[in-house]
Amino acid sequence: YGGIESFFGGLEGLVGSPSPDVMEAMAREHAISEPFDAWNASSKRTTTPQDEWAFVVEGALGVAGAKGRFAGKADGRVGGPLSAFAELHKVRRAGLLLAEVASIRLYTGPMYTIY
Repeated sequence: YGGIESFFGGLEGLVGSPSPDVMEAMAREHAISEPFDAWNASSKRTTTPQDEWAFVVEGALGVAGAKGRFAGKADGRVGGPLSAFAELHKVRRAGLLLAEVASIRLYTGPMYTIY
């Protein structure tokens, strides 16, 4: 435990200021190629944080599909570039930032098991 200075320094005093480039920080956090298993409905999916980031941000299929191909509907999942999701009426009306759209898409996919 720290002293009174640590208390008033808060979390930022312990770990530093957050990166102002949220998407870049999120990309670094998902640059992990270690596979994990996730269950969606009745199907088991093996994927990696890196592949999930590519699927959500670029719409690219990962290990389960052919790398570099864009996903329309992959294994019951709707893919496509993140920018297309950011342009949806509901997203614009809610005023979501691109990083928030990415977070929602990541959490509602297999990454929920990691978070």
